[in-house]
Amino acid sequence: MTLYLDIHHNVDATPEEIEEGHLSDLEAQEKHGVKYLKYWFDPEAGRVCCLVDGPSVEACNAVHSEAHGMVADEIIEVEGNMVEAFLGGPSTNLGAALSVDGSLDGGFRTVLFTDIVGSTTMTQELGDEAAMGLLGVHDEIVRRELSARNGREIKHTGDGIMASFVSPSKAVECSVAVQKALKDHNEAAPRPVEVRIGMSAGEPVDQAKDLFGTSQSTRRRTCSEPPYSSPIESVKPLVRARSLWPTSCASSAGESPSRSPIAARSSSRVLRTRSGSTPSTGPELERLQQHSRL
Repeated sequence: MTLYLDIHHNVDATPEEIEEGHLSDLEAQEKHGVKYLKYWFDPEAGRVCCLVDGPSVEACNAVHSEAHGMVADEIIEVEGNMVEAFLGGPSTNLGAALSVDGSLDGGFRTVLFTDIVGSTTMTQELGDEAAMGLLGVHDEIVRRELSARNGREIKHTGDGIMASFVSPSKAVECSVAVQKALKDHNEAAPRPVEVRIGMSAGEPVDQAKDLFGTSQSTRRRTCSEPPYSSPIESVKPLVRARSLWPTSCASSAGESPSRSPIAARSSSRVLRTRSGSTPSTGPELERLQQHSRL
């Protein structure tokens, strides 16, 4: 059996209708040797993702076809530990993914990377033991701020940490807090720990045909290249519209977050409300505006 994640685009349905479709999947799955485990629904983006254990792509799609006719637009193989790291969290008894506040979890994630600047040179100059001590400072600070803001550590990269957030504003809060904590440490330490922080975001399955593949590759590349700017700048376009935002990086070596007010931009996808109007400024934007003035 193989674990798959499928994605359905342009879905015009209510949460109740999606739940009904999932129940139909559960009824049809046994004869195809398939098990549908969990699903993520983003009604604003019109996207549904299903986590399914099955013998083949064809068997998984056969269940959808028989149950309700809505065959997946894309389907990829995934590793269970990576799905749990990126998308893990609570769910209803029927398998609908939930955010920590009990609302529907649509699967959209902000991916945050940290990168210790010059880690190889640092090890050569200081030796393994001293370099590991500085790495430990980085790890302790980053993990503390992740835990305080519901961030999920995906993996340690050797000289940094990759993490995932449901909320863009929480990712920004974490980035700011890490920079402040490192600045305080560096002011009293004989050897500063210089850390770059980068963020990107995306849907579970994107152009890279991998689990958050574009978000990961874009941020790894950008975080290693100058120039660097505040991570707050990278989340501006995402407050009102769910699309990939421009990438940016920040360094803890004396740089402070941007103080310019955030002016959220719309994208080609306009979020729909029940009245058909564009949504007004929401709590995510207000939280980001507060942090942009820090």
